[in-house]
Amino acid sequence: MQASPDFTHCSIRNNAVSGINHIGAGIYVDGGSPIFAQSNILDNHAQDWASGGGVYCEGNSTALFERCLIKGNSPTTEAPASTPTIHHRY
Repeated sequence: MQASPDFTHCSIRNNAVSGINHIGAGIYVDGGSPIFAQSNILDNHAQDWASGGGVYCEGNSTALFERCLIKGNSPTTEAPASTPTIHHRY
């Protein structure tokens, strides 16, 4: 399902995911276009071959983060690294 919800003034914090094929400790988006505004995504962790500490997007996802703090999140060391595209919009 490709949804486009809006999230404003949210705190997504201290979540964890562990194990192969487990993804997105903080946020997981698959094919949707959510908008996160003025939110905090903090201290989320992927462990033991899991992927996506703070944010994990796949498929044709186009998640937008406006004025968000994304800090202290960590991917697992075993999973392959990602190459996100980050655009600054003023």
